[in-house]
Amino acid sequence: MAGAASALFLLDIKGRVLVWRDYRGDVSAAQAERFFTKLIEKEGDSQSNDPVAYDNGVTYMFVQHSNVYLMIASRQNCNAASLLFFLHRVVDVFKHYFEELEEESLRDNFVVVYELLDEMMDFGYPQYTEARILSEFIKTDAYRMEVTQRPPMAVTNAVSWRSEGIQYKKNEVFLDVIENVNILVNSNGQIVRSDVVGALKMRTYLTGMPECKLGLNDRVLLEAQGRATKGKAIDLEDIKFHQCVRLARFENDRTISFIPPDGAFDLMTYRLSTQVKPLIWVEAQIESHSRSRVEMLIKARSQFKERSTATNVEIELPVPTDASNPTVRTSLGSASYAPEKDALVWKIKSFPGNKEYMLRAEFHLPSITAEEATPERKAPIRVKFEIPYFTVSGIQVRYLKIIEKSGYQALPWVRYITMAGEYELRLVVLLKNLLVVVAYYSDEKMAMRHLSRSRDVTKRSTKKYIEEPLYHRLFKDGGTEVKVRQQLNQFLKGTKHVFKWEVGDTIKKLRNRGLYYPALKLSEVMEERGMNKTVSDQAIHLDLVAKARGITAGENYFVDLPETSKTELTYGSLLNCYCKELLTEKAEGLLNKMKELNITPSSMSYNSLMTLYTKTGQTEKVPAMIQELKAENVMPDSYTYNVWMRALAATDDISGVERVIEEMNRDGRVAPDWTTYSNMASIYVDAGLSQKAEKALQELEMKNTQRDFTAYQFLITLYGRLGKLTEVYRIWRSLRLAIPKTSNVAYLNMIQVLVKLNDLPGAETLFKEWQANCTTYDIRIVNVLIGAYAKEGFIEKAKELKEKAPRRGGKANAKTWEIFMDYYVKSGDMAHALECMSKAVSIGKGDGGKWLPSPETVRAMMSYFEQKKDVNGAENLLEILKNGTDNIGAEIFEPLIRTYAAAGKSHPAMRRRLKMENVEVNEATKKLLDEVSQEV
Repeated sequence: MAGAASALFLLDIKGRVLVWRDYRGDVSAAQAERFFTKLIEKEGDSQSNDPVAYDNGVTYMFVQHSNVYLMIASRQNCNAASLLFFLHRVVDVFKHYFEELEEESLRDNFVVVYELLDEMMDFGYPQYTEARILSEFIKTDAYRMEVTQRPPMAVTNAVSWRSEGIQYKKNEVFLDVIENVNILVNSNGQIVRSDVVGALKMRTYLTGMPECKLGLNDRVLLEAQGRATKGKAIDLEDIKFHQCVRLARFENDRTISFIPPDGAFDLMTYRLSTQVKPLIWVEAQIESHSRSRVEMLIKARSQFKERSTATNVEIELPVPTDASNPTVRTSLGSASYAPEKDALVWKIKSFPGNKEYMLRAEFHLPSITAEEATPERKAPIRVKFEIPYFTVSGIQVRYLKIIEKSGYQALPWVRYITMAGEYELRLVVLLKNLLVVVAYYSDEKMAMRHLSRSRDVTKRSTKKYIEEPLYHRLFKDGGTEVKVRQQLNQFLKGTKHVFKWEVGDTIKKLRNRGLYYPALKLSEVMEERGMNKTVSDQAIHLDLVAKARGITAGENYFVDLPETSKTELTYGSLLNCYCKELLTEKAEGLLNKMKELNITPSSMSYNSLMTLYTKTGQTEKVPAMIQELKAENVMPDSYTYNVWMRALAATDDISGVERVIEEMNRDGRVAPDWTTYSNMASIYVDAGLSQKAEKALQELEMKNTQRDFTAYQFLITLYGRLGKLTEVYRIWRSLRLAIPKTSNVAYLNMIQVLVKLNDLPGAETLFKEWQANCTTYDIRIVNVLIGAYAKEGFIEKAKELKEKAPRRGGKANAKTWEIFMDYYVKSGDMAHALECMSKAVSIGKGDGGKWLPSPETVRAMMSYFEQKKDVNGAENLLEILKNGTDNIGAEIFEPLIRTYAAAGKSHPAMRRRLKMENVEVNEATKKLLDEVSQEV
């Protein structure tokens, strides 16, 4: 700067001096006040357009904030841009101290204001404007410390923007990549001006003096490294960095290296003067009836990819100044008349990509004008919006490394947002004496009613089509796989037809019930009969093949697909199959293959892979997947956030879980629903944070506006885990009121919770209520009460329940006998325990699989037989287990041999038995084997 400032003034809205700091003694407060008052009177409000003025050899530079002016006066040849920038920094410092910079806040804090002005400028030269460092030794009255404050080392340090000794329990960095799109379109639909202004905003909470390195997809850097860009690199212009960035290193190798300030700051700003396609296009047609009214038809169309969604869209449509009594209809969102703006404001909370919506409005005109009157000047249409996880420029954060001498691990959080800047479209088309008639559905319900009419199966010809929906036909005799297969075979043998959509709907419902074989057969037969499969149908078929015939069959089906069908849908389906089978290497390899082919994975693909990582204990990989998802501009869904929260919870990062909720709220596209708060409450319960869990459950209740049955189930279960018996009963009453026809599953869950809370009388009362009203006697509910009785030692009551169940159609299953078996094992009655085990093994599982006792139960029983030297009991247990499995291992034969040895009995064929079963025992047992195998 060639010259210095003479004085700095803070003035009120009328130009009167509030605070004055003289630095050189050559401009007085009275002189400045007289000049500025005249300037206000002469120019009115227009002075804000020119922040520099001259008078009697003095240069005045000023900015306005709220009802306060900040002005610098100088008699020297100074750098006006630097001093104006300094004034804006002064505003930031005052806002940091007083929250709002207004006349009242200055009057209430004169002492602090003078102290700050002394530190920020010395002898007319700007000195220090880092608010966080200033606040360490200049305190407001509310926070002033008793001891004398000394300036922190940061003031005189080489790293003046960061203090030493900063400590955080959790080290985190938040980076927001925010781009503002500026567009001006003329009345002919031509883009007059377009550019993108971006900023990298950071919030750092890091211990010590960390070194950060940031990598972007900068074309200059990638080409210098010899890496192929393939169109994903960008050319940044007008780059401006925070003072913490090492400019020499950036100029040398384009590396952004810096020691960050503590807290929030703008790391970098940039501009791209590129031709930008309008992200939201608005067309307006107006029919003006000069004597009475104006009719408007507005079309808003999103011109970005379907996987992205604009949020908080606000379209400001100009209307005549004397318009009144609006009548408005919209296909999405809401519209309101804003007379203070002479505009109709159309608000759409969520605007998906590649969609079009309409608004129709009619305004009355009290001021009657002649038809030949000159049309008034029309204001432009202004559009506001945000598109999370999307950037117009294509900028991507390739890496963000944090290095500190202590070696701690820091978690970076990256977010992308595109926003509307100066976004104006002058596209109003005036139509006189022309009635524009547009037919559209005013809401989704009307559209669904129209759709349902075209799909009404009850009105179709019974000569050609089956009489009832295909799904009802297949489940006519019950929902077991055997019954469904029988009905499916009868349908396929017949000659009657069904609608194509009906086949797809039935396959979907069969998949949801886990009936993969009949679903696959229906899909294959309908294809053989000429039903054309879309790529979506092929993706579903691939999933069915993998689940019904194995992953290899699914891979073969994918390989045989035509290349045109190998899209994100089919790749995603195969990826999901790999994840279901926990095939990590194959899943990661397929995802990399998709990237090589420039196939952007959907959120479902990322969800599958993150679920795989969670199941295999690799939760540390989930945050990286989230950042990749954001970098690819893939819109997350509710499931994405839930998996992310669970992964953070697995590493005990509860604060990270809470920040995910905050991000969802900031994002706006995927609002937290009841499943989010159910997940949150479960995490809090696991962490022992009861108060936070209760608060999350209260949020869950408020979000359950649709009275979802599953939401009530989670509420009952989670309140039960918290031990809140009163709340459990309250939610149960709410469930009964919302869904009077209460299902067996609801009773099952409620009785289970009451039993866990030791409310056996309440469980009995509810059980009697269920018995009196149930249409299907569910043995699972009976088992819960039997288990409770057995646990309390009321074995006769348990037997009575078991014996009464068959009279109502509730046949004892393997679980029933398992409960009695466990009771007898604990009681030491191994004869009855073996009897119960034998019955459980012979019945098997409900899905047709074989039932086996737990390893703990087997060990307990074998240990008992060994202690009692009961060879017959041990052999009986072995024979029962053979009925359930062919794999009898050393864990059974070793105690069996020890039992023989303890009883002093021999078994000459024991070695042969081990060889036939292919069992290898340990060394200690081998010594006993020599003794047991000897012939008597």
